[in-house]
Parts: sequence; C-alpha cells; structure tokens
Amino acid sequence: MPSRIYFPASPYFQPVILFADTDHPRLRYVAHWLGHRLLGQPLQVCTQVQQLPAGVPVLAYSQQPVRPPCYHLVPQGLLASAGWQPLQPAVGWVSSHAGAGLPCLFPSSQGQHPFDVLAAVFYCLSRYEEYASHYTLDEYQRYSHTNSLLYRQGWLLRPLADEWLLHLRQCMQQAWPGWQPVALQPSWLASYDVDIAWCYRHKGGWRKAGGGAKELWQGRWSDLGWRMAVLLGLRPDPFDLFDELQAAHARHQVPAHYFFLGARRYAGYDRNIDPRHPALQRTMRQLAETSAVGLHASWAAAAQVAELQHEHAWIQQVLNRPVLSNRMHYLRFQLPHTYRQLLQLGIRHDYSMGYGTINGFRAATSHTFLWYDLLAEQTTELWVHPFGWMDANSIFEQKDDPDTALAELTSLYRSVQATGGCMVAIWHNHLLGRQQQWQPWWQLHSRFLQMHQSL
Repeated sequence: MPSRIYFPASPYFQPVILFADTDHPRLRYVAHWLGHRLLGQPLQVCTQVQQLPAGVPVLAYSQQPVRPPCYHLVPQGLLASAGWQPLQPAVGWVSSHAGAGLPCLFPSSQGQHPFDVLAAVFYCLSRYEEYASHYTLDEYQRYSHTNSLLYRQGWLLRPLADEWLLHLRQCMQQAWPGWQPVALQPSWLASYDVDIAWCYRHKGGWRKAGGGAKELWQGRWSDLGWRMAVLLGLRPDPFDLFDELQAAHARHQVPAHYFFLGARRYAGYDRNIDPRHPALQRTMRQLAETSAVGLHASWAAAAQVAELQHEHAWIQQVLNRPVLSNRMHYLRFQLPHTYRQLLQLGIRHDYSMGYGTINGFRAATSHTFLWYDLLAEQTTELWVHPFGWMDANSIFEQKDDPDTALAELTSLYRSVQATGGCMVAIWHNHLLGRQQQWQPWWQLHSRFLQMHQSL
C-alpha cells in the first residue's frame, strides 16, 4: 500500500468562499490544493456576486473586490488561460510575517495581496516550465535542473509554495480576526530505491565469476575476500540491510516505502538482480507485510511502454495485490507522457518528483498534490509525492561529505516541519552498505530517522 496521504481535519468548520470573475479548470485545481490546506476540503468557487452567502469570508480572486468580509487578490491571467504559451514569470520579494523576505512570482501592486499566489502555486505544481518544446537535457536524458526558474533564482532548497501558503493564511487571519485555518501537521517518510538487492549473492554464475575476476585483476583483495566469505556463508552480504532497516523503522516509528527495480534486461543503467529470482521475490513479499512496496520502473520502461506494462504486471504478480505506487529509475520521466502512462496502468501514486542531480524541491512543495495535465487542462487522479533529498545526489552529484549532507538534510527537514509538509528522503540500500566507506552514510540515515524526536 502507498504511504497514507494526510489531509488535516478541522475541529470546527469555518468556511471560506473563493470568488472569481470566471471559472476555469486551473482555478478549480488550485482551489482544491489550497482549500485542503486552509479548511480541510476544497474551496467552493463562486462566480456570481449575488450568490455569495452573507457573512462568509470571501477570498476574492478578481479585478475588483466584493462585499466584506473580503480579502482581495488580483489575478495575473495564468489561471484563466488555456494551453501552453511561453511564459517567464516576473519575480520579486515581499515582506513576511516572520520578518524575513519571501521570494515570489507574479508580484502585483494591486489588491491586498502583494503577488498572485494562486498563479504562482499553479506555475510550480503544474510544472509549467517543463512543457516547453526546447529545454536542456542532462546526461541521463532528463529535464535538467538548470532549466528551472527556482534553481536560477537560488530558491530550489525552499518549499516556496508551502511558504506562500503560510503567508496567505496569516494575511487572511489578519483580515478576518477570529478566523482560524486548519492545523498542518508535518510528517516524514524514508523511501528506498532497491536497484541492487545484493552485492554478491543471488547473481548468475557469469556475473559472480566476472566480478571476482575483476577484483583479482585490480588487486582489490578486501573485496575479493568479502565476496568469497559471503558466497561461503561466512559473512552477510553488504547490501542486504533489509532486516536492519525494518528494525530501525519499527524503533523510530517512521514509515518506509521500498521501490524494487524489475527490469528484465540486464543492460545500461538497469543492472538489478534477476526479477524472477525466488530470493528477490521472497524479500519483496516479506517487506510488504509491514511496509509499502512499489515499482521502480526501469530506465528502459521510461522509453518503452511495453516494458513499463511488463514490470507493473510482474510486481503485482509477485505481491499478489494491486500495486499503486511507482518511482522512475534514475528519475527519468517526461511530462505529460510518463504520467499518462502510469495512469493508464492504474498507478495512482508517483514518487519521482525531484531532480537526480541536485537536492531541493522541484515543484516548490513538500506537500502531496494531484497532477494537473496541462495539455488536457484537467486534474488527474495521480498523486505526486515530491522528495527533497537523495543520498545519491549528495554523494555523486554535489560531492558532499557526510557532515555537509547532514547539514543540508537537517535544513530541509526544518523547512518542511515549519510549513507542515512531508519530508521525503530517498536512500539506496547499496549506498548504506556494510563496507567501511558507507558507514558514515548509514549513521546519517540513522540521524534522519531520529530527527522528529530531536528537532
């Protein structure tokens, strides 16, 4: 089962109406996202002044304010448009209630709010910039973070959409003394991409022989000795940490979500254990008894629908249940095509929203959100679970030492905690291995599981 989606429940209902000059699917989409984080349910949208209930606070998203009590935002046009058009949002800074400057998109000198927060949220959550016909791909054929407006502005490490939400809540409370939004409770999730379940065990004879020969040729005597000890049953496999991980999660009461790579061809970036191996399938079923287990759709599956279908059928057969969650291997996906394919398979939760080259919030939020298909102009049934930090980014891309990585992870965690979001981190079992070079990262992982108790 995918990790539970948290929607806050209000102890008492204090309604707010969203008034707009015109209705639009984009407006309804933002009303859904915003309403759940203000009221615990979508905002009701009204386009007729005479239909506004008396005495109910109105969030007026219109050219002119309406009857009080009203908080007025002036739209910049994005939520009344259709289709994709080239767009370069204006950027600015506004004063926040915390006394610090708050970066924003679509600044405005009209109305009561200093920027079009609804358009800013939609621009980030819809991934509007990723629909451009020409953008830079990185070496793994992915949308490069260097294209990102948030990255270019130096804002990627902030869950800005969540900060904008808090700012709006505070402005509304000032405008309507006594009005209280729902409480937002932060949460956290440790997720694991199981690209290679074992270092030495359960591999074919040729792979075992080839790995041993390579270690012998390169004089890696320690690795060769460990290999022989594992194959003789004298030492545990260095990547086989599943019992330790499950014990740690039970001890700290932090949810875990495992994603297993099921590529049927051992090639390129897909170098996993044979998905047909009984030991792998047994491990998957054991983990699924107490934790969420999802598909880690392969590099090949990102470009070949038939492979994606095969892998999804494989994991459902192994677990003997519907599998609704996925993360793309190497985070290789393209909008809207990949998400449409996931929906067609029945997948309803994707955990790929982030960059494989740098840590931060790709969609400017740590909150789970529904994917909006910009070309179809409709809200879909696919829940997007963004992540903020990945071990492989810190180790290989940013080249951080463990202390630097811990400082960044702690800072991200505190930002998410302050905005009531969900801190999702990605780990790899083979980067937490028993070898000496990975021990500092295992300790970092342990610190992450303890953060909610110590911060």
